[in-house]
Amino acid sequence: MFNIEEKKTEYKLKNDRDKYKYVFSIIIKENVIKEFNLAEHYDIDPENKLADYYLLLEYDENVKIDETKYESAEIVVTDTDPEQAYKMVNSIIDNVNKVIRAEHKKRAFEEFKTIEIEFNNVKKELDSVANELKTMRTDYNIINYSSQSDHIVRGFLKTFFNPIKYLEFS
Repeated sequence: MFNIEEKKTEYKLKNDRDKYKYVFSIIIKENVIKEFNLAEHYDIDPENKLADYYLLLEYDENVKIDETKYESAEIVVTDTDPEQAYKMVNSIIDNVNKVIRAEHKKRAFEEFKTIEIEFNNVKKELDSVANELKTMRTDYNIINYSSQSDHIVRGFLKTFFNPIKYLEFS
């Protein structure tokens, strides 16, 4: 563990608000802990039954994430080595970005699946209507509705109004 007399250096960085809510994620903590081998850095015995507990306590004591008045996140890592603190802040930001990208991909895929299901339902309805229309055309010998209706009207008019030859429909 740390010696109280040792001078600790703080490194601060502000980040977007969207990232703020993900910073507390245990996934991000675990990634940073593994990446920097913080158990060894904090002198925590891995054989101890409570090693994970002590490691998370130490992490939470040295890594502070607060929301600013501008709705962004302020990440403060306190460590005896300023370079380590700097790298940890950047690692936290990188991990937050990875979590956000993964969440966006997950949501986009879910939305895609929903749209795909809706598309398939509409396609089934259209296919059903097309099949019904085909059945009606076959049953009633209708080949082309607009063309046949035009000829039927012409025939009707010729039958009832034969003297009127100048009446033409196009």
